[in-house]
Amino acid sequence: MTKMQKAVEAYKETFGFDTEPVELHPDLEASLVETELFGTMLKHPLVFDAFYVKGMYDKRLNEMLRSRQEAVNKAFVEKEWPSYIFLHERPYRLDAFVDIEEHLGDAEYWEFLANVWTDTENAWQNLDVWRKLWNSFRTRPPLELPVDTRFVTIYRGVRDLTHDGLSWTLNRDSAKWFGNRFGSGYLLEATVLTSDILFYSNERNEEEVLLNAVNKISVTPVPEQRHKNSKD
Repeated sequence: MTKMQKAVEAYKETFGFDTEPVELHPDLEASLVETELFGTMLKHPLVFDAFYVKGMYDKRLNEMLRSRQEAVNKAFVEKEWPSYIFLHERPYRLDAFVDIEEHLGDAEYWEFLANVWTDTENAWQNLDVWRKLWNSFRTRPPLELPVDTRFVTIYRGVRDLTHDGLSWTLNRDSAKWFGNRFGSGYLLEATVLTSDILFYSNERNEEEVLLNAVNKISVTPVPEQRHKNSKD
């Protein structure tokens, strides 16, 4: 082996790359997806890789799958439901919640559903599932809103005039931020009964509320403007 070959092997070992050929686990192989933007991506419920390169670290991915499977099975047997859910990769945590919802008491159901909702980045892809879950007939905990009125004004920032989403906010500035974070958008505004609100959270300082349907919406264009990296 030449000095260069030794150096390459040492580099691979240092950074966890495969030093000898390893077959990717069949479950992971079946989860490879070709994309125009990122090339090959690995999208498995327990293992995710946005920039998969065949043969680079298949051994590590196989080990990650084995370890995660063991942990998920253990969490299920021991009824450690938060661990079971969040051992799954983010796009699959809703599915994980659905898998175990029948094992949850009412308080756990609403707590874990709220946690998964707050964590998700693709609610629009599963809107029907979210609507069904948020409209469960389970006993709900008291809704702690920062207002004590029969009616409340809510806002939603959108890129186009689509308002069939669940998520709105009590904060006009927050809605405007969402409306033009990717360019000029629109600010939707409506007045609703507080009793129609399904969920409220200010965990991300967004004063988010969820509603099934909203009528009599006013629309205001939001001009594009520069933003800081985070909302103040």
